Amino acid sequence: VGKTSLCRIISGMFNPTKGEININGEVRAIFDTSIGILEDLTGRENATILMELMFPTLDKETKKKFINEALEFSELNDFLDIPFKKYSKGMQARLCLSLISCTGSDLLILDEVFDGADTFFKEKIAKRVLKMINNSGAVIFVSHSADQIKQTCNRLIVIDNKKICYDGEVDKGIEHYLELYRE
Repeated sequence: VGKTSLCRIISGMFNPTKGEININGEVRAIFDTSIGILEDLTGRENATILMELMFPTLDKETKKKFINEALEFSELNDFLDIPFKKYSKGMQARLCLSLISCTGSDLLILDEVFDGADTFFKEKIAKRVLKMINNSGAVIFVSHSADQIKQTCNRLIVIDNKKICYDGEVDKGIEHYLELYRE
């Protein structure tokens, strides 16, 4: 089982082949920032659909508040009313990441979610994601970026060959990971 498959099992998307996963609380997993997007719809229309998919239990007023705040945060302005298929990769990432990061969860799983965002927006969204992480019970953050890991995590687990080979402090964990692949 790879890291994404493990996260999908934890999130309930896949069933484990042996053993069991017990989750107490709400799990929100984000594996692909473009899941649920309808390319012919506008950014604004897609925002409404994504909010329904990501937060089905929220009341209508809270969803509306989150949508408005996320759209403002995205800084897409006039582009919000053109079809999503005309967006650049960076604009697509801006819209999706702005929506995804509007609130925390009991368990939040983020798997390589910053891919595609432009440099300026990566910095801006990183601050917002840190706030979301702080408002969540626990977070599983999957990334190959040492900088993102250092900025986001307070504990690091390295899995190699389906086994945990390191569990502890972030900087030492990054060094351990690099040592595995230096040979």
